Amino acid sequence: MIEVEIVGVRIELPSNQPLVLLKEIHGERHVPIWIGTPEASAIALAQQGWCRRAP
Repeated sequence: MIEVEIVGVRIELPSNQPLVLLKEIHGERHVPIWIGTPEASAIALAQQGWCRRAP
């Protein structure tokens, strides 16, 4: 397995399809994964610190 980290959520143009961009932790390769709008919003909010875990 190769460890990756989330670079961020992007919008692919001109289709306006959201994707999450992953990058190898110990490498230079990037992997785009196309996702739905609700998933993109949730990931973006979590990266900004807006989401908390339930107690």
